[in-house]
Amino acid sequence: MTFYFFRAEAVNMTPTVYDTSDISTIRGAGFYLLDRIHTLSRDPEFHDGLITEGASAAVFQFDTDAPKDIRKKMLALLYSDLEKKDRSGNSLKNPAIQGMTFLVEFMEHKSTFQKTMAALQGKIRVSQMQNPTIRIFPETLISSGQSEEGKDLTFDALNRVLPAHETDGNKGALSRFTKIRRDQGIKLRKKIYGDLLKGHDIPEKELNFTNDLETLSRGQGNLNGKIAYIYIDGNKFGKLQSALDQEALKEFDTVLDDFKKKFLACLIQYAIKTPAFRAPGKYNDLIRLETLLWGGDEIKLIVPAWLGWTVATLFFKTASDLSLGFQDQGLTFAMGMVLAHHTNPIQNLDDMAGLLVDAVKDGIKAGSPNDHPQYDRARGDRMHYAVLESLETLPQKDFQRFTEKQYQTSSRDMALNLETMKALQNFIRILKAAGFSRSRIHKIATAWLKEKNKGEAFEYKESLQRGLDLCQADEDLKTDLYHHISNITGTGINETGISSLIPERGFRWLQIAELWDYLVWEEEQNG
Repeated sequence: MTFYFFRAEAVNMTPTVYDTSDISTIRGAGFYLLDRIHTLSRDPEFHDGLITEGASAAVFQFDTDAPKDIRKKMLALLYSDLEKKDRSGNSLKNPAIQGMTFLVEFMEHKSTFQKTMAALQGKIRVSQMQNPTIRIFPETLISSGQSEEGKDLTFDALNRVLPAHETDGNKGALSRFTKIRRDQGIKLRKKIYGDLLKGHDIPEKELNFTNDLETLSRGQGNLNGKIAYIYIDGNKFGKLQSALDQEALKEFDTVLDDFKKKFLACLIQYAIKTPAFRAPGKYNDLIRLETLLWGGDEIKLIVPAWLGWTVATLFFKTASDLSLGFQDQGLTFAMGMVLAHHTNPIQNLDDMAGLLVDAVKDGIKAGSPNDHPQYDRARGDRMHYAVLESLETLPQKDFQRFTEKQYQTSSRDMALNLETMKALQNFIRILKAAGFSRSRIHKIATAWLKEKNKGEAFEYKESLQRGLDLCQADEDLKTDLYHHISNITGTGINETGISSLIPERGFRWLQIAELWDYLVWEEEQNG
């Protein structure tokens, strides 16, 4: 027999996962793909050959003389929902599977493991280009209950392409393809979370979540309707994985999988005991958490805007507490967090979060060839955020140019690690306690921007001094305030006065003004 590697992957996801901005449909489609790959990986016939598994792909190894037969069986299992029948022999076809494209390719192991994996992935890409990106459903040709010559079709209210045959109380007329994805998202999320949280002593009855962004984001004063869209991606994980042999790759997957389960457990445990994580009113048994992607080294979450900073710091703290690493080097992550109203198109928020993650990664590439800041937790675990008040404020492709114009500094300087995230949150706490207002912070920030390139800080000094003169702080609080102003913004300040030199990190005032309402602490969240 001959040694073969197999790769199974879901492809062409834009028209089948992201064809609407409806969060329930996206979640349902994404979890369906995850569940199909997981079903394949856990099947008794294939599980012993599993090497690695992600959100939409899995790799296997087998000694066989019939690789085409194995490929055929894998595809049959991935598409098996198309063949299900009830006891009377009636079809139980799942319309969701009709739109999905799964590929399985194999390759004989003739070279190194690393080269074979790269070649196999290339073979998948060639096959992907040979498969249609958009599938034609029978329902696109004729509407149920109407003749082929018949009446005007009613189109899917969310997809706006497929004819509608189903109704949804909240969304109106939907196609079968959209409705099944919306419906199955609830069931699959609970099933997948239950599997991930086994052994973490979290009762299944607690795993109930909001199903729409309006309920998730309701309440909390002027942040009502605001969400935090969080995208997390590993730094150089692909490069690291491509250099591993087969056994090391399995070990790496285990390390990464255990960490993500630990983080999810910490997040759910925190959510269960934190009132701010509970939906308001009659939905109080629901946790405000949405998951769009959970697989490999990528995670996409949505939480209420006032909990975004909490979730971000919890993630980095979990990685730090576990000293997450592999083969004597740290494993670190880049994060992008977009704070916006829930009515913004999800695809726009996803694009923005991806831009922020890329900016983090670009920022840690600097240094000598022998320097690896991506594996240094203090420099590698970093995040960028964006407060999106409207689509007009969305940075277009070049985040570096945006920060140079908006903040008079490089995007690398603005990236935040866990220590700085905590410091900013504590600084805002102290400023509020001292009686500073957001408008005063804006005036200080504007004065700094105006004088950034002049070297002297007359207006900045005057504006900051005015804020200090008006603040309501005892001596201890003032000392703490001076300390934070100096450490965070770089301003020369003490009891005798303020330096006339313009501080290099004055852009922190702009960040503080932006985050003033979003960086709240637990007593505010629960109040």
